[in-house]
Amino acid sequence: MKYGEEEILNLLSNWLSEKLFAHSLRVRETAKAMAERFGVNTEKAALAGLLHDYGKGIKEAEMLSEARKLGISINCVEERDPYLLHAPVGAKLISLSLKIKDHEIINAVSRHTVGEPSMSKLDMIIYIADMIEPARSFPGLEKIRDLAGENLMESFELAYAHTLTYLVNKRKFIHPKSFEVWNWIQLSKAKEEKLKKVSD
Repeated sequence: MKYGEEEILNLLSNWLSEKLFAHSLRVRETAKAMAERFGVNTEKAALAGLLHDYGKGIKEAEMLSEARKLGISINCVEERDPYLLHAPVGAKLISLSLKIKDHEIINAVSRHTVGEPSMSKLDMIIYIADMIEPARSFPGLEKIRDLAGENLMESFELAYAHTLTYLVNKRKFIHPKSFEVWNWIQLSKAKEEKLKKVSD
């Protein structure tokens, strides 16, 4: 059985805490607005935004066992910080439990925390929307918000840099994939600059 939006909202309101559900609603609206701006399917963006934290319905103490049950490979950083698994766990669960089979939506949910080299526009939108939704507040946020209305890749770069800086400053573990994502961002920028020079 495939669930409609109203049914998903009802399920989500029971599955997540009140605070997380409210956050998910804000991310949905932020992602939808960004999708309109950057020519991405707004329905997919809205649904991915709504479901991006579906994995947080699993208690963090149970995240490792749930990931193993779902066949998700776990590295040494995720073993020490199971919170990072809520994205891939959520992606698997929305496919299995909610019967959502759209790979773009599943990927966007799976990639909204650590990311992935070669992020799609939808992937980047969900990552950014999660960070800039109206209830968020932290130093440097307004610059990310401003760029989110102008340049998707630059906004994603700044958002990702903020995350990496936070992790370093807090002396936290950094997911090994984060280095691949950061290098992909820089390579993408270099290619774009090269194309601009050729066209000029």
